[in-house]
Amino acid sequence: MCQLAEVSKSGYYAWLSAEDVRQVREARDTQEVELIKSIFFVKNQKVGALQIKMILENDHSVVMNQKKIRRLMKKFSLETKLGGRSLIGKCLRRHKNTVHVQTY
Repeated sequence: MCQLAEVSKSGYYAWLSAEDVRQVREARDTQEVELIKSIFFVKNQKVGALQIKMILENDHSVVMNQKKIRRLMKKFSLETKLGGRSLIGKCLRRHKNTVHVQTY
C-alpha cells in the first residue's frame, strides 16, 4: 500500500499515529475560530488579522499568533470587505491628473 501511495512506511505510520493530535487541533481550531468570527462579524467584516489580534489581546485577554489568525481566517473563508491595496489604487487614480507646479 505504501508503494501505491508513494510514501515511506515510517511516514505512513507517523501519519496514522497522529490521528488523535489532528482531531484535538481541529477541535481547538473550531473553538478559536468562533471567537474570531464573533469579532469579525461585529466589526462588519472590515477587520484584518492584525486588528483581530489586538482586539483579542485587549478586550478578551487571549493571546493568539497573527499567523494563526490568518490561517484560521483562510481555512474558514473569512475575507475582509475592504482591501488595503484597492484603497491605494483609488487614491492614485484620483490624483493621476493632478499637476504639481514648483514655484521658486
